[in-house]
Amino acid sequence: MMDTIDDDEVEFPFCPDGQDDGQHDEVVGTVDDLWLPLSDTSEFGQEVTYEDFVNDTFSSGSYYSSQSSDQTYFEWNAILPFVRHLRSVFRHNPVACRYFLQEIRCCGRAGIQSVVHRATEGDLYLSDLAGTEDTTSLLLLTKIMTSLSVQDRAHLMKYLEGVVNAIIPIIIPGKKMPRIPNGPKDSWKVVIGSDTSVYGQIPHEAVKEVDRNHVSLSVNDMINTQMALGADLNFIVGDNGRDRTGINGTPEAEAALARMRHKIQANGGDPDNTLYGLIAIWSDGFVVSWVKQKDNSCWTLTVTLCPTEGMNPKDTHAIALGLSKYDHSYTVSQIMKQLEPLENGIVRLWSSGGRLRLVNTAFAVICYPADKPERGSLTSTLGHTGNTSKRGNYVGRWSTQFIPSCARCSSNLVMRALNNDSIIDVGTCEQCCDWSYTDRKGWEKAWPVTSDTYPSEPLDETLMQELGIKWPENRKVPFESYIKPMEQTFSWLIEGVKVALLALAIRIWNKGQTTAYLNSFAVSTKVIKATVSDADTLYKEIVGAARHRREGWQDNLKQLLTTTALTSRGVIPEMWVQKLVSLSCFIELPMHEIFLGAIQTIYEVIEEYIKSNKEWEKFLAMVNPFLTEIKLFRLSWCKLEPLPKSSWISENWIAYMRCLPWLVGIYIRNIGSDEVGNAALARLIHTLDVMVSQLMCADQNCDEEKLTLSIKIFLNCCVEFSNHLDRKKRKRRKNQSPESQKDADPFYVKGNFISLLNLVRQIKRFGKLVWYWDGNLEKGIQSLKPNLGRLRKTSKFLRTKLIGVRKDQIFGRIFDSWNSPPLQAKNSHDWFGRTYRFQNEQEINERLIEGQPLPFVQRKDDNRFMIPFGQGKSEDDIHFLSISLIFNNIPRETCVGQFYCSLAAGLVGTIKRETLINGVKYGVFLPNVSKDEDFDNSWTIMTEQREVLRGDSNELSCQCHQEDMMKSLFAPSTVSRNLIGRKIGMVFAFTEKDKDGHEIGNGFQYYNGSISAWMGRGTFEIQWDGDSTSIEKLRLQDYGLFIENGWILV
Repeated sequence: MMDTIDDDEVEFPFCPDGQDDGQHDEVVGTVDDLWLPLSDTSEFGQEVTYEDFVNDTFSSGSYYSSQSSDQTYFEWNAILPFVRHLRSVFRHNPVACRYFLQEIRCCGRAGIQSVVHRATEGDLYLSDLAGTEDTTSLLLLTKIMTSLSVQDRAHLMKYLEGVVNAIIPIIIPGKKMPRIPNGPKDSWKVVIGSDTSVYGQIPHEAVKEVDRNHVSLSVNDMINTQMALGADLNFIVGDNGRDRTGINGTPEAEAALARMRHKIQANGGDPDNTLYGLIAIWSDGFVVSWVKQKDNSCWTLTVTLCPTEGMNPKDTHAIALGLSKYDHSYTVSQIMKQLEPLENGIVRLWSSGGRLRLVNTAFAVICYPADKPERGSLTSTLGHTGNTSKRGNYVGRWSTQFIPSCARCSSNLVMRALNNDSIIDVGTCEQCCDWSYTDRKGWEKAWPVTSDTYPSEPLDETLMQELGIKWPENRKVPFESYIKPMEQTFSWLIEGVKVALLALAIRIWNKGQTTAYLNSFAVSTKVIKATVSDADTLYKEIVGAARHRREGWQDNLKQLLTTTALTSRGVIPEMWVQKLVSLSCFIELPMHEIFLGAIQTIYEVIEEYIKSNKEWEKFLAMVNPFLTEIKLFRLSWCKLEPLPKSSWISENWIAYMRCLPWLVGIYIRNIGSDEVGNAALARLIHTLDVMVSQLMCADQNCDEEKLTLSIKIFLNCCVEFSNHLDRKKRKRRKNQSPESQKDADPFYVKGNFISLLNLVRQIKRFGKLVWYWDGNLEKGIQSLKPNLGRLRKTSKFLRTKLIGVRKDQIFGRIFDSWNSPPLQAKNSHDWFGRTYRFQNEQEINERLIEGQPLPFVQRKDDNRFMIPFGQGKSEDDIHFLSISLIFNNIPRETCVGQFYCSLAAGLVGTIKRETLINGVKYGVFLPNVSKDEDFDNSWTIMTEQREVLRGDSNELSCQCHQEDMMKSLFAPSTVSRNLIGRKIGMVFAFTEKDKDGHEIGNGFQYYNGSISAWMGRGTFEIQWDGDSTSIEKLRLQDYGLFIENGWILV
């Protein structure tokens, strides 16, 4: 039998007198009380089994009398299973039970009509339905009042009181008018205040206290409520079969589906007659007040049902609420326990397509997106500022010298990205780790066992076998000459804690060695302290000194070292033992990882670099007029702000990234005086642009190797550019490692940069990054904040606020369902929010001549570029000026990897508004700015989809590595005499052949030397090491160029 819906597994006798006679068609109660929940002492009937009613269905239309909307007739055999189901599921929630029992009478209508009728009569035990006009008017009034402050509600009620008093004398006799509350007391009773009011009768889940600082509701109850309300859920397997759109088509979704089907079958259900859905969990803290933030911050956990093309705020529900400064691990573990049974199959009432059905469902958690601090707290691992945990979900001691690519590997990455056959994979390098967290030769230098704190005494293998403890992978003591990096898993962490606990309990290791051993797992300080404390207790109570150990101490110790025992004592976190979410399912949040992390740091680095050259004010004076112009366009996809940054939020950083190559190009062409530093800056920004474009456009079918190459090349450019930063003027950064001065570089302080490598496998498993956009998840916080302005630190206060949030969200769904189609503003994605309409054609032509930014749209069917203009309503046909792109007499590419072209105004035409919404791309023409010369009609573009110009056609495509562009960036001809004295390394691929010309071998030959003379026009004289007579002229732009730590690799 399938798992039942009730949490307490209470059975109900079928018949009113408590005896089940085996007949399922008896009438229970009268017609009037059938639609009301029974009292707490009543017994309704035995809960029917899965086979009795799975997929029972009826159309609401057949149960409505054609003569009166307030009269219903019933076929008891069809209705009673639904009544039994609802009275069982919502037996502890009379408000929800009352609402959904009425819904049976007319799906999507009767529930709210009964609420309005009881509100106007002031009696909870009435079964009649209100009329359509009364329901509509009171719903609108409730909608308005829930969005108002208490004072504004009083003002509104005062106004309505005057309206009622004015119209009562002139009402036509016999004419019924809609119910309008007359004054504040009446509104409290009817609309929003009392238990009998409309708002007071809105169904919601029961919210319970978890501890003194947290409250939560049942995820199972939330799913029951949403399905009964008719939420439009996109099941991975629904009525139309297997759905493979969006997240439902990812490999991780396929694995979750297979797991659910297996459990359904194991529990005696029918896997082919079940609806399967996915769940995404998210949690984070947020600031309620800017005063005393630590004490006035809250924390919430949300669940998103059936995410497909992203985290839809309508399907995202707040499940828990707590105070931010307290530990949330227990609350999360309790919610995890609720989620595990959902995979086994549960029968639910589903309102879909105007009919009610009892269907079997199964839900599985697909991922837990969380930012780095939240993930570290939940999983009890070190945060991204730890020395061994900078890369998320991996452990490996950070080494500035050896983890980044060496010069040879850097050049090899560039050649591989360009598919250049002259440079092939040089194999495992012994000089670096090449950003890899696998066992490479470079890790022998990156993480050597040189400290005396690491344990060297091995444990007795026989004792470990008796106690059921085994060595974790790559963590057997004594270590080899170095410690290998590892990907963390919960089972691996548990094994490590058990070994450390045993070794300290029997006093093979001391506390310092135990701490050092656990640090090689990158577990949190809390886990280390709990392990040391528990080991001391075991030593005192069970083990003791070797000469005083009692007989059978091993058996007692074995029982205390089981995973269950260690979890109960708080040594092993409960998150580690749950089977619902693996550690790899705690995925990176793209907004935090890329834009609020890496991009924000890049901005700080660029600002620091330009200021060190004393050119910051000149740069601001040159670019801010253009940035202000773009801001005034008010583009929904590019909310740009002038520099410098001031309280920027994520959408500002996204816009900044879109135009960053253009901004840096302006600086390099017009202001920058350091040619070598500018070349490194151009490489940094171009590789960043390529990486972000490819990451944001990639899906589960992407080329994993190319994505990895793009990230590694960008990271190497970060290392190179750090050599051009003035460390002497830099302030000591928070969390700066004292190990070396170079660790002060912003690229190494946090883990945002190295964790970019995690995104590749995440995309392969979970699909597009935009599907897990944390901005959509954080929208749920906006509904919480207004209610938490005067935060009280009690669970009763939190419970009241979470109930209010749930009622607001459920009422919004009911309101939209009643007002079908919903009463709402025009589509927020209309064209006028994504582009700009000028006053007239003359204004566009003037901006073309002056070189001012110009928003455009591009038709997808013919690739035409158009600039809208003209007056009139947005519903009218839109006038546009056609723009032609001319690639003659313009350099094919100019700085920072951007293509430029000329623009020419064409014919004027019109286009339908609908076409502008669905059939075009959006972007902005950006001028090639020059401070000393007149504008030469040279333009590049910035687009909503991060596309760029390609070659000499109107076709746009995502940014990528191109051979000519990379050769230009990595071998600039503008390098000056500043390179004289720099060391240089060359690698030549050779092929050995016999006398008949057959290939008998191949390999590489490496040469080291230094630049001895500047020959002009990008040509240098090279002095090779070991041969004072070997001097060779070399033209650098004919080869790949990379500068790192004073070396140049060609």
